[in-house]
Amino acid sequence: GNREVVRGRSRVNSRVKDQERNNGFVSGIILKNTTSIIGDEIGIKFAILDDSGKPNVKLNQLLEERFYAWEEHACVDGSSLTEAAQLTSNHSIMDGEMVIKDDFGTTEPGNPYRIQPLESDHIDGSKTADGTGIEFDSRGLPMAFWIYPNYPDGFNVFSDSIRIKASEITHIYKRSRASQRRGISPLAPS
Repeated sequence: GNREVVRGRSRVNSRVKDQERNNGFVSGIILKNTTSIIGDEIGIKFAILDDSGKPNVKLNQLLEERFYAWEEHACVDGSSLTEAAQLTSNHSIMDGEMVIKDDFGTTEPGNPYRIQPLESDHIDGSKTADGTGIEFDSRGLPMAFWIYPNYPDGFNVFSDSIRIKASEITHIYKRSRASQRRGISPLAPS
């Protein structure tokens, strides 16, 4: 389960990312998957009822307006929630997982909450004995993630990872084994 995934992740991710860049068939699979799942935009329709059981039109409209205003720049870098969802879909295929960090540090009036999509390479596996980069409690629930603040490429090798509480992280991956704690690309067998 987990041992095999942790051991093979780096090699698999490098191969899949290379194929995504250089193989039209693979990049087409990723694009088609994202387009069919996410589409061009994320929509929401509120259906809050008033005390009489009828739709509260004014409140529903207000909430929808506020949601769409937030959605337009939902990410820390100014990109939209739709773009974050598309990235999540892409990385679910390329890396087998995605990390989204909550951010309450913006100075945006009315709604300080933003999200920060991070590639799985931001998780520092060297900080935990099992190589996942995730600390677990005695029940196996995530307590914290070790995250590089900058993408750990050749230019940011001196950036040390920081411990972030699991309550501030959404870790999206598909588990195929009970002991699995990290995702791996579904293209790994190819």
